[in-house]
Amino acid sequence: MKEKFIQEKERFKGPIAYPTTPFKISKGKLIIDEESFRKQIRFLIEHNVPVITPCGGTGEFFSLNVDEWKNLIKISVEEAKGKDIIIMPSVGGGINQAIEMSQYAQEKGCTILQLTMLDPMFGLTEEGIYEYNRVIADSVSIMVMSYKTGTIPMSLETATKICEIENVQAFKDEAGDVTWFRDLMIQTNWEIIGVCGGGEEKAPYYLLAGAKAYTTGVINLIPHLSISLFKAAIEAKWDEVFKIQEKLKPLNRIRSKPGKMIPVIKEALKLLNITDNVNSRPPIVPLTTEEKVMVKSTLKNLDLLD
Repeated sequence: MKEKFIQEKERFKGPIAYPTTPFKISKGKLIIDEESFRKQIRFLIEHNVPVITPCGGTGEFFSLNVDEWKNLIKISVEEAKGKDIIIMPSVGGGINQAIEMSQYAQEKGCTILQLTMLDPMFGLTEEGIYEYNRVIADSVSIMVMSYKTGTIPMSLETATKICEIENVQAFKDEAGDVTWFRDLMIQTNWEIIGVCGGGEEKAPYYLLAGAKAYTTGVINLIPHLSISLFKAAIEAKWDEVFKIQEKLKPLNRIRSKPGKMIPVIKEALKLLNITDNVNSRPPIVPLTTEEKVMVKSTLKNLDLLD
């Protein structure tokens, strides 16, 4: 066990929120709506969300420049100051950019970061993936959460090797292979914080396989349901877990359509008066009128709107 991280690892559990990045139109350009972003972070903090990841996939990490990213991390840290909340920035992109972001997160007092790797189009090798993780993790002394998706080739051997890096203390699996994930937990002697990247639909099965946390976009809208599902799962109250999953199924069905994961959440946030804008930067496109009606109807069925 890497002793210096024990206390912080104890705090890292439950649902992890991935807030959106709100954009507003100014002089014909889409710029960050800072006040709406603050409102989102405050909403999550007020509802006792344990971990918040600004600038993740739902936060449109791919569309932000470094200065915008730094500003959003700064705002998140400011809002969480004095609260028992973990701010875990998502860092990534080119190696030098990822190192700059990681070191900035550490300077701002963050205790863990998510390492978000994007396929650079010409293909990835497992050796290259390991080196990317190692170099970035070595650039800071805070904890790092590594990340596997269905498009990133990562064998159990490579993942285990990554988890042996001193400050890699968490591992997020978004590939959906629970058996593979369970094997990783066993290979690392259960010392790594396992994280399910599949939202409320997959979280119960990953928690059974050894996960301590799960990522979710739905928590931006209905934090009490996400938190209740986690508590019910760890207490083995499966009837309650399945009821919550059924309740969220219509919303997840809309979000599961290609290109709709982010705009559905943004539309709902505006309808709930948590944010003021629904804009996204390309390649994300707005919802159609019909899709907006579906989102509104779904929120009404969840008793979130009159």
